[in-house]
Amino acid sequence: MLLRIALLLIAALGPTVQAAEGVWKWVDAQGITHYADRPVPGAVQIDIKVQTQSGTASAPTAASAAAVTPAPAASAAYRLLEIWRPTPQETIANTGGVVPLRVRLDPTLRPRHTLAIFLDSKRVEGLLPGADMELRDVPRGTHAVAAAVLDENGKVVQRTPQVVFFVRQESVAQPPVGPTLRPPPKP
Repeated sequence: MLLRIALLLIAALGPTVQAAEGVWKWVDAQGITHYADRPVPGAVQIDIKVQTQSGTASAPTAASAAAVTPAPAASAAYRLLEIWRPTPQETIANTGGVVPLRVRLDPTLRPRHTLAIFLDSKRVEGLLPGADMELRDVPRGTHAVAAAVLDENGKVVQRTPQVVFFVRQESVAQPPVGPTLRPPPKP
């Protein structure tokens, strides 16, 4: 009996707890609208109300707001669009500038839609979308990758958040030295 009452209280307070979370909206340099649970420079806090069966209003959870940028039309949205690899904050070492890339998309790409990959906010040309893709000639440093589904007019249907990753390449210009790495003395 007490368990049932506790569950009813949690269900009743759930919308109130969710509504207390802030949802922030901003538009990036490419004109893409983004939503998140934390403010960023230029973001505006918005009040989102969703009608529930009980007639009360609540806001979506922060995780669902930040998962993907909403599509302009609900019928065009994909259930899942995400960068699966590289993972956020992953360090990729000594690959000669090759970065493995995997994008999850569900359902599969619809007719007249294309998948575009953006590395450091620039579209990657010549990349054939598939299960296993590779970004080539990625220099060492910090990078961000994102994927977007485009319609036949090149407009964004849905876009992933950027995934930041790091490429580390050891330099061969000045190889490491030390007692065990020095060449043997000349006789």
